[in-house]
Amino acid sequence: MASVVIAVVAGASFGYARAAGPRLASSPGFQHASPRRLAPRPAPRIAQSPGRLIDAYLPTAHLREFHTERIHASPGRVFAAVHAVSPSEVRGLVPLMWMNAPSFDLSGRSQAQMRRPLLEVMARDNFVVLGEWPADELVVGTIGQFWGHRSVRFRDGGQFRSFRDPRYAKVAMNVHVRNDGDGWSSVTTETRVAVADPEARRKFDDYWRWIQPTGTLIRAQWIDAVRRRAERP
Repeated sequence: MASVVIAVVAGASFGYARAAGPRLASSPGFQHASPRRLAPRPAPRIAQSPGRLIDAYLPTAHLREFHTERIHASPGRVFAAVHAVSPSEVRGLVPLMWMNAPSFDLSGRSQAQMRRPLLEVMARDNFVVLGEWPADELVVGTIGQFWGHRSVRFRDGGQFRSFRDPRYAKVAMNVHVRNDGDGWSSVTTETRVAVADPEARRKFDDYWRWIQPTGTLIRAQWIDAVRRRAERP
């Protein structure tokens, strides 16, 4: 299920967030993901700077994608919707989960999870909230060899920054809300991917080309779900 949930915010399906195949040697302080679900972790507080918060975690990247939408609501309402919107509110997401994840079903447990906030579901699938400026910017991240269904478990933004194994992709995605005045806000999402090893980068790029169109569509539907919730009377 994680492959499609992650697609919503990253613009692509980054593979199941659980170990598959042979285990790889872990870097100090990190563990490879196992099927055990992770509890959501609080975002670390970072002093605001003139730049974007995402720059503090992944300042350079070999791949960057953007999506922007205007919403007729205040930044506070938009940010509250970002935190509250659930997978069930994203049009087309549940059928896509069913097609991409054989273990996903429509049982009571799965249906209950679809009504939980999407950010909470992501936190249980090896995405970590790296930092947040309230009503301004939220940054989440993950690390893995997504083309091989391998993910790295880490605790916070500090470990995300310090991870140095070049064979793995580091992915960060932000949601930035700007006040346009007259009751309007602009919402921008940016996805950044950094892969240092040339061979690993080639594998990631091949994977990205395969899943990027579906991921981009789902991300647009996610922002539309945020818009509907924020503009709700």
